[in-house]
Amino acid sequence: MTNLTNVDLVRCVVIGDSACGKEMMLKKYAAFSGVPYDVTSGQLVTAFNGRKCVFIDSSADQGFDDPHVFLLCVSVARQSSVEETVRMILDTVIDRIRSVPFVLVGTQIEKRLIPRIEYVNENGTNFMPMPLHVAEQFAKRIGASKYLECSEITGVSQQPVYFGKIL
Repeated sequence: MTNLTNVDLVRCVVIGDSACGKEMMLKKYAAFSGVPYDVTSGQLVTAFNGRKCVFIDSSADQGFDDPHVFLLCVSVARQSSVEETVRMILDTVIDRIRSVPFVLVGTQIEKRLIPRIEYVNENGTNFMPMPLHVAEQFAKRIGASKYLECSEITGVSQQPVYFGKIL
């Protein structure tokens, strides 16, 4: 594993399913920080603590070239689907991310403010968002380096996700 303090260009690949809002998260951070987000290449290039940082959406073709860290994004809006979604994503990319640290990022945290999320399955069951302490325990269980969370809608806690906590 590379020591990120010795790297001039940090490559961070953002992976997640369609429900997690990773592209919106990248766009929101770009707007907040005043840097462009290249929709075509799925890249956000910025700097932090004297190092250039490239955040790449995994749906871009070049997304997995020699990354230093992965952000594994998953919506915490529906607790029952978090573990299943993470396993599906990890099964798909495990060979590419082996020996590369990853941060589990819970998205859609604003949905915790809604008393009951109206996700209804075929049996008519409503689902609740995953609580913070459960998400933190899950991150440890799957071997994530850290657990962070943010709202891609409101922008809450995006700064720590991108810099203060992963680099």
